[in-house]
Order: sequence, then C-alpha cells, then structure tokens
Amino acid sequence: MPRENPSAAAFALLALLLLAALSPGCLEDDNPASLSLSVLGAATMPAVWNTTGLVEPPQNHTFLVVEVKLVNTGPDQTAGIRPADIRLEAGGQFFKTNFLSGDVSYFNVSSPNYTESVAASSIPSLMDALGQGESVQSVLIYAVPVGLQGSAEVSYANATVLGKERSVTAELDLGAVRAYASPPPRVAIHLNTAVYLNRTAGGPAPMRYLVANLTLTDLWYQPFILMLLQMRLVDGDGMSHPILLGLPWLNGPLADGPVLPGVPRSGSVAFDLPPPMVPARIVLDDAVPVTVELDPAAITYGK
Repeated sequence: MPRENPSAAAFALLALLLLAALSPGCLEDDNPASLSLSVLGAATMPAVWNTTGLVEPPQNHTFLVVEVKLVNTGPDQTAGIRPADIRLEAGGQFFKTNFLSGDVSYFNVSSPNYTESVAASSIPSLMDALGQGESVQSVLIYAVPVGLQGSAEVSYANATVLGKERSVTAELDLGAVRAYASPPPRVAIHLNTAVYLNRTAGGPAPMRYLVANLTLTDLWYQPFILMLLQMRLVDGDGMSHPILLGLPWLNGPLADGPVLPGVPRSGSVAFDLPPPMVPARIVLDDAVPVTVELDPAAITYGK
C-alpha cells in the first residue's frame, strides 16, 4: 500500500480549518464597535457664521451641513471624538469637516425655515467623554463642490475608541438634502402686534404711524448689537420708510445695549405711513437681511 504523504495531510487539515474559520457562524463579530453613528439631517448653504463672522466656502463650492448623532453602545466610557475623524465620502472624494465643534452656530438642518433652524447656542462638543448609553448630537460642516449628487457616506474610524481596523458608517442621500439659497441670519424677529396710531410729533397736524411691537432673538452665540436705523418699513409699492426715533410714547427699546444669545428682547418701533400706503414688511438690513411679513388685514387701530 502506498504511504500517505504527511505534508499533503497537513495541508488538507489546514484547508479544513480555514474553511471552518470562514464559515458564516465564525464570521460574526464577537467584539462589535462600541459606537453607533447616524445622520439626523443635512442641508447645503452658501455661507455660515463662525467667530470671525460670515464665512464663505472656496470658489465653486458650498457648505454641506450634516447633523450627526453618536451613541456609546459599549460597556466602557469612550474618549472624546475629534470632528476631523468623521469624514464624508461622496463622488469618489473624501472630505473632512472645516470647523471644530463650537466654532459655528448650531443648525437644525431638518427645519424648513431659518427662524427655527438656528438655535442660540454653539455646537455641542464631541470632545467630551461618553458613558455607557450616553449620546451626543452635533453638526459637521464640509466644503463640497456645487452640484455634488448621488449617495454619500459619513464614517468614523479611530483605533483608540473603536479598536484596530474598526469603523462605523451612516448613509447620506445627497438628493434628499435641503438646499438653502442664502446663509442664515444672525437674529430672528417675531411680530407681536401692529397698530395704527394718529399722534402729534413736533407739529400741529397729527401723523399716522404704524407701530410694531417686535421680539428679537440673537441666533448667534455672540452678543448682537442692534442698530435701529438699519430697520425700515416697506409698503405694498416697494417704497421704504425709515424708522422714527425719539418718540416719547414708545416703550421697551430694542436697542438697549447688546442682545445676548438666547435672551429674547421686546420693544416697539414706529414708522410714518400716511394713507393710502399699505404696509407689506419690516426689514432689518444686516449682513443677512431679516424680513418680517405684515398682514394689513390684521393691523388694528389704537387710541
């Protein structure tokens, strides 16, 4: 009888062991990643605010603002997460965030309008440690080419946090991203009341005023200095009417020192608007103008 070749038998045994190791049951990860990553929303906008003011992206680029959530799913506390470690892959290119946490105002990018989509606080820090079950939501901003389409992927890989060769990913559909045509304003203005008043101001003949009580909220995370002379009334014909200052019967001045972030301030402003002119909107001319629409049918008549 021919004797069995010991080398061939050893190779056959090794092959069987490799096949067993590659079977589906053995491919299951006994030590999954200790973080989960999800995308809550995304939007593009042509500029954002940071500590230096309004910042624009490079030429032929736009800012892609991505709101993400990270959850510590492991048993141990995780170290802080560097925003630059969360990268975007789209169109065969890789992008890193342009700003660190806290450098820009916080956007709720799923909101349909700016007065709701900008909060009065800075971005939550990703650098804080996360305990078991704890989570953090933050915003990452990438400068991407205008018109970038298709699918994208946000991924986080860090050997210290996740272990060697580990990463967590989340899909992003660029076709579903909300696109803003202008950057967000620094402030939000809410109209409380609007009334017509006939009053005498420095002359015998009464004048007709439109008096609007407004609430202003600083959406930035730095104090906002309101210049009342930047506020004007626009009528239905597109004509602008300047704000009137120094009227003794107005109360609650809006421009009484810096407006602090997240602390609403209310006050009344007046414009000379003789009939038959119809008011249409109040505009605050800032780096990004803020407009408050007026409903002429809802304006009451004061005494």
